[in-house]
Amino acid sequence: MSVLSLFRSGIEGDWLGKAETSERADMIVRLGIGTLCMGELQRLQLEVLDAHTCEMVLAALCIVPFAPAQGPAAGMWSAISGAYTMNLTPDDEGVVALSGTTARGNPVTLTLLRGENDELLLTLLWRVDPAEQHPHRIAAALKRMRPAAPAHARTTRPARKSARRRAR
Repeated sequence: MSVLSLFRSGIEGDWLGKAETSERADMIVRLGIGTLCMGELQRLQLEVLDAHTCEMVLAALCIVPFAPAQGPAAGMWSAISGAYTMNLTPDDEGVVALSGTTARGNPVTLTLLRGENDELLLTLLWRVDPAEQHPHRIAAALKRMRPAAPAHARTTRPARKSARRRAR
């Protein structure tokens, strides 16, 4: 699946979910997806928070061009690894995978899969140190964030007539 077809499939918006990580339990992932520069670029903004302290564990920003001049590459910045380039890697239908190498030579892979029931599956693998035996991992099933209902829609409904009659 191309980046353009994935983003045209309706995944723009904000996504939120609990994450499974290699180091900590109870993490929250927020992924914002939108367009920039009149639709020429796609923005992926990833934030990973500790669910108990709300401490930000990871922040990353990825800019993906829809019509790249030098092949399918994306600019990536993360609070852990700094700036680097990621390339789109061929994958199965319905999957977008970006992989790259940080300035320190550490591999990073980000995968998005459109799931069922308006779900987006995210996997992120990275190494902070090349000597690490196992990569750090974040896996999350994200649900689309929906705007809150207006205040008048959240008010309680009046009791049914039969309930009011019984109360008399």
